[in-house]
Amino acid sequence: MDVSLEIYRDIVRNVARRADIAVLCGVNRGFRNAGERALYNTLTISDDLRIFETLASSPRIASLVVALTIQVRRRHSQNGSEVASAPEEGEEEEQGEEASEYESAASEASLGSDTGVTATARLSQSPPLDMHLYWSSAAAALRNTMRLQHLTLDIVDPEDGSNAWVLNGCSFKLRTFHCDFDWDPALCAFLATQSTLCDLALRDFRELEPLSSASADDAVITETLRASASSVIATPEPILLMVTDVNRPHTPERPIPPEIIDTPSTSQLPLATTPAPPHQQLPALPFPVELPSLTTLECTFSAAAVALVPNRPVSRLKTCFSRSDVTGKRAEMTDLIAALRQSAVPFRALDIADSSYTESGTMELLHRISHTQATSRELRYLGTLVLPIGGRKRLNFYGLLRRLHLLRCIEVDVSAWNPPPSSSPAFRALAAELRLYCPEVHTVVFVRDFERTVVNTGETGVLKIDDDTSPELFWRDI
Repeated sequence: MDVSLEIYRDIVRNVARRADIAVLCGVNRGFRNAGERALYNTLTISDDLRIFETLASSPRIASLVVALTIQVRRRHSQNGSEVASAPEEGEEEEQGEEASEYESAASEASLGSDTGVTATARLSQSPPLDMHLYWSSAAAALRNTMRLQHLTLDIVDPEDGSNAWVLNGCSFKLRTFHCDFDWDPALCAFLATQSTLCDLALRDFRELEPLSSASADDAVITETLRASASSVIATPEPILLMVTDVNRPHTPERPIPPEIIDTPSTSQLPLATTPAPPHQQLPALPFPVELPSLTTLECTFSAAAVALVPNRPVSRLKTCFSRSDVTGKRAEMTDLIAALRQSAVPFRALDIADSSYTESGTMELLHRISHTQATSRELRYLGTLVLPIGGRKRLNFYGLLRRLHLLRCIEVDVSAWNPPPSSSPAFRALAAELRLYCPEVHTVVFVRDFERTVVNTGETGVLKIDDDTSPELFWRDI
């Protein structure tokens, strides 16, 4: 007597170990269908090519993959040979346990040649990988994962970042894509096909050379990728502005009052009485990258935000200023704010890092954000800002925050304080002071030398230290 598919799924859902699910797959067809969906729905692959081979040889199995993470841990030794990188703290034990489960499953279950349950990559003392074979196998597997929606490419060695060609010919439509590949024509061609992509994280971004100045080989490759992309790109629907007063122009940027920023030293940003005109041109792309559904963007370089935010519904942004010189940092800030004004929707979260945090730089950035309609009207999260030490400057800081009426979470750096706050009463006192002026803020993240302390009101409304919350994803979740 057979049972319904839903019962099979419920049974499989309550099995914790993947090795046990693999054994269930050998019981009958019902358990096999439910078990395979559970086993292959989410995969993590590193240096074991057998999973790539399984996906490349079995389109049926590959079609079950919805979320895929490819971890490339190879590094080069001094003599030129390839070695695996050491696992991060706490990762070795977890990977060892997971690999043991897979290996046990592979030895206990007989699932047929097209199901082959294989091990998630285990960092071991195995011989160096043939990286050309590795990426060729990955490309063949990716072309079969037609229902893939979430793809993460975690690459340690920058030399492996030049393999975006493996995405050529893929037909899946992603919703999230966290990519460590180099920004090159091959990656642009792939992104041009992703009309449903809403969450994009980029490690690299650079200005691409125009085709006229590129090499002949690059031009041929780019033209091939252009044809591949254009064959699958449908005309995107118009982006609807999710604001009520779309015809109302943005508030023009105002000069920063002298009382907001002190007279700068050589290490601080100079006072700007008039905004500098945007000077940086958008990086040249070999063909248009539409990304009409992009709402969340994480990029290491602000130039990527300048290129990808305008005319797209981006409402959450995490980026970083890359210039350290005074003039360059001001120009970079001006270009970024100008691009944020052109987003199709108001911003809900801004996480803007800097290589060197200063009070004057923070006050200038906060002034521009609070006086720009696109970045102030709907903003819920803002970071990372230097919390001024002086009382008058801190009052000016709070005054600018009061313009952000919907702000709920803020991240402030107190590393420059002497002595810096370190105790629970000190953090709670600073959070309480901030909430006197911004009572709607319920979470304050204090950064001290890259260590974060979260203070929130919780369900009781009483400020307390929250040691159980990870603040790294606040900008995505709030």
